[in-house]
Amino acid sequence: MASRKEQTRGQVDIALEVSPDIVDAGAELTLDARVSCSPPCDLVGHRLLVRDEAGAELGALELTELDEEENAAGTFVLNAPLKTGDYVWSASSPSVVKDGVSYEETSKTISFAAKPHAIRALAWDIPPTVVAGDPFTIKVGIKCSSECSFADKAFAICGQGKLRVVQFELDGVVMSAAEFAVRYGTQRFEFNR
Repeated sequence: MASRKEQTRGQVDIALEVSPDIVDAGAELTLDARVSCSPPCDLVGHRLLVRDEAGAELGALELTELDEEENAAGTFVLNAPLKTGDYVWSASSPSVVKDGVSYEETSKTISFAAKPHAIRALAWDIPPTVVAGDPFTIKVGIKCSSECSFADKAFAICGQGKLRVVQFELDGVVMSAAEFAVRYGTQRFEFNR
């Protein structure tokens, strides 16, 4: 015959989905959780603690509803680390007593990768021909995979290893390349024609 202590123990199972599993560094990451227990119990309102690989608590995912299979479910949005690399975090369900049944603490790992932002640069309105040594104007657009703003960011247009831009305009302010570099620093993009 089983002891009274063995009869009052239950088990919690956690199912997690991370989206996206490859995320831009510093961008939003969504955790969707479904939690079930045996014997069955209502875990709506229960919280899963989300921790990084060092054990630091990042926040709590609250189980807010029951899904169609009677599992408690919830969603938590947080930011991925700024440093690129592979990460293994965890979501843990603290021990809880429900309807006289004791459910021990359990955890589930969260695996994802933080990648560098993809940056695309595009130049247009480039004259088809120019006279050597004469100034000309082009337009340049830069877009980041995480929609980062490039306002007040500098870039250099180089060709054959040499800075080719003499004058920049940003927000209607015209300045020399040297003034621009001192004021904003530069980020190098190579445009080949």
